[in-house]
Amino acid sequence: WIVAERIWSKQSARMVAVTAVLSLLAVHAKPSYSVCLLPAASLLVLLNSTKRRRVDPVMWWVGFVLPTIAALGLQLVLARGQGGIGIAPFEVVQQMLHSRGLSGWWFIPLAAMSLLFPVAVVLIEPGVTRSSSLRLAWLAMLVGLTIFCVFTVTGRRDYGDLLWGPQIGLFVVFVESVRAIIHAATERLRKRPDSRVFDPRTSILSALFALHVMSGVMLWYHEVVTPAAWW
Repeated sequence: WIVAERIWSKQSARMVAVTAVLSLLAVHAKPSYSVCLLPAASLLVLLNSTKRRRVDPVMWWVGFVLPTIAALGLQLVLARGQGGIGIAPFEVVQQMLHSRGLSGWWFIPLAAMSLLFPVAVVLIEPGVTRSSSLRLAWLAMLVGLTIFCVFTVTGRRDYGDLLWGPQIGLFVVFVESVRAIIHAATERLRKRPDSRVFDPRTSILSALFALHVMSGVMLWYHEVVTPAAWW
């Protein structure tokens, strides 16, 4: 949220320091997401530069970019000798699906179903795309999905480093999508107090979100009964 909203204006030295610390902690919490977030944020800055919207260079470089690169570099040094990265489009996707008896083509419907709710939010509530945080969330998820589809891990069979990024990215897209529809519904009620909270748009999106929640409950149940079978 800080990267999405606070980099566009001059920030205090304290805010820059807080952002730098959070950037370092984010990498150490889960480097997979920072690998997606850094290029996604750079794309967001590039897209906004065409609209004459500039970032605060101190906040951008000192608060976010350099701490993230430094922490990722340290992680890379510590992981040296534990395998590498190669380019092999859809190799990991096919191997993960084949290990569960599924054709590689299953990736298309599975990805579509996973994205059903956030895609519906963008289509049904197109005004939400003005949100910088939702744009950044989508970009980070798409960067992670691209990494997952294009690269492979060499020297070992653990593909988690490629999978966790888009998984966390999709979770953040869900959070931002829920925030977006709550904000849109609140704005409609503010402008028209006599309108219903659950109008057709909100009802459709709520039903789709409920399907994802049901799937999450099923996954939780199977993880308890047969751990890692669905992973």
